[in-house]
Amino acid sequence: MGFYFPNDDAYDKLYQASAEKYGPPASLLKGMTAAESEFDPKSVRWEPSGRTTKQSGDSDASRGLMQSTQAAVLDLGWPVADKDWNKLFDPAASIEWGTKELAKALANPYWKRPGGKPDADMLVVAGRPVEEMAAATYNMGYPRAIERTTKRIASIYNYPFSYRESPPDGWHFANQPYINMVISFYAMYSALDRGDADAVNRIRDEIKKKELAAGNRGGWEVWRWLPAAVLYWLPGQSA
Repeated sequence: MGFYFPNDDAYDKLYQASAEKYGPPASLLKGMTAAESEFDPKSVRWEPSGRTTKQSGDSDASRGLMQSTQAAVLDLGWPVADKDWNKLFDPAASIEWGTKELAKALANPYWKRPGGKPDADMLVVAGRPVEEMAAATYNMGYPRAIERTTKRIASIYNYPFSYRESPPDGWHFANQPYINMVISFYAMYSALDRGDADAVNRIRDEIKKKELAAGNRGGWEVWRWLPAAVLYWLPGQSA
């Protein structure tokens, strides 16, 4: 039935097994899944402009619960000869490959860049929690600072391009709404795992209030700002 999304408790054993095997906490994996697919195992999103996978020449797409791309799984060891990308719709496979990718991003947010380092002209996002850096990488390939956003990115996440020059307080990344959604559900599922009913209810209620306030605007409009309760109920913190 699910706690917040339909099916968000259906794959808990898979998340836990993958967390134990590769390292990222199950609650963070679920926070990523909330942002990527809202726990729809059949979710698919074709990559922009018909981009193809360099290693295979196929049109690239994000598939499954954790929306891994073909390019990402090939970088992580998927056999080049295996072009049955529909295997990524299998929840176990999606969680396995998504966890591998997130583990790499937690270890080094710039692992996809040449030499595993930021480019010389890249504005580095400094001092942010490793979970935020990893989420930014999972979503965009590396942690892109808000000062390096583009008109296309601003359009996707529904914020003014002027944020590039004058970002509001709390905006560090070009994909800040995505990161806010990941971190919010990470906090909620972490509280749920440790049986902290007060924290769960506060975070869930604030998320619902934000969704109602956004109304028809919906989408990333909901996630321009973190729910206040999240700042106090992240793992390792207390109110």
